Amino acid sequence: MTEELEYKGQTVKAMPVCSLEIVDGHIEAECESTAASHELAELLQHEVVIRVKPKAPVLEEPPAAPVTES
Repeated sequence: MTEELEYKGQTVKAMPVCSLEIVDGHIEAECESTAASHELAELLQHEVVIRVKPKAPVLEEPPAAPVTES
């Protein structure tokens, strides 16, 4: 069972100790214990939320003006 932590004013559970890798187009998890692997499998049976948080705003550069020779 994972320990509970305080995060942004809420009590949350720590992620099971597993490392994730992409192998042949799918995700494989390597966990430190059988209990951690079972807990990860149980978590993945529920809704999974993936968020992307860039370090800084991504600004698109305007297209360069065409160069004309005179």
